[in-house]
Amino acid sequence: MSETAEITIIRTSQFTNSARRYDIFVNNQYKEKIADDEEKSMVVAPGKQKVHLQFGRAKSKAIELDLSPQEKVRLLCGSKLTGAKAWLALFYMFSTDKLIFLVTYPEETGAPVKTEETWKEIKEKGIKYFILRYGILGWGLPTGLILSILLSLINIFGDTDISIGEISINMLMSIGIFMLLGIPYGFLMWSETNKHIDE
Repeated sequence: MSETAEITIIRTSQFTNSARRYDIFVNNQYKEKIADDEEKSMVVAPGKQKVHLQFGRAKSKAIELDLSPQEKVRLLCGSKLTGAKAWLALFYMFSTDKLIFLVTYPEETGAPVKTEETWKEIKEKGIKYFILRYGILGWGLPTGLILSILLSLINIFGDTDISIGEISINMLMSIGIFMLLGIPYGFLMWSETNKHIDE
């Protein structure tokens, strides 16, 4: 029986990209997919192995391994778009290497370091919490704020004859409209995420 080595990839549980499955590549050859909060193990030949993950155009940075016979290596992966970065997802879409991380599993901890709510935790809190947190506050508020600031700067530095009071009212209206739009946006994201995860 020939000697082998093993690569295990552990994916963190996150809301961001939770509905997407990452493609696993070893030496640029597709192996299988890994879903949110999933673990995959692959038997490979000892020696040099190059591992990276991909979905669509987005790719993680490759990790190069030099495996000994019977060696077992664990890697940790997930979305880089956590916290405030999730608000700027549209901008990060233009950079294909800033969406997925792939690192050597931290041996000093027994579990991945938790950086945000898992989808399981979010789902337990219910759709009302999700719409408020991720629709109204997570998308509507920052989107309305950014857009209102841009429009205000255009009005201030443009040739438009508009008062500070009118600019303030326009900003509040813009923020309010997008926060309201966050309700259907949150409902749509909740439905789509549930549908894709259950598939």
